[in-house]
Amino acid sequence: MVNELRIYFEGDNRLKPGFHAFIKEIVEAARKKRCRFQLVEAKGTPFQDFDDAVKTHPTPGTYFCWIAMLRSKSHSPIFAAVRE
Repeated sequence: MVNELRIYFEGDNRLKPGFHAFIKEIVEAARKKRCRFQLVEAKGTPFQDFDDAVKTHPTPGTYFCWIAMLRSKSHSPIFAAVRE
């Protein structure tokens, strides 16, 4: 069972409220299932941040984590599943 969901996004931290509004249903569904949710700004090194997250997560104490990165322009999102 997934108990942590992290979505990384390319861009400025000021985009976070818009992303939260855009994925509101996902956030609410995750929280109802007691799934930890984080929306993370990938700063200036999105691929490195995502790669680091895949290598160093899930958070200690979690069992299974989905990590996604939303990319700008016409790129497809990238997903990873990490098992502790």
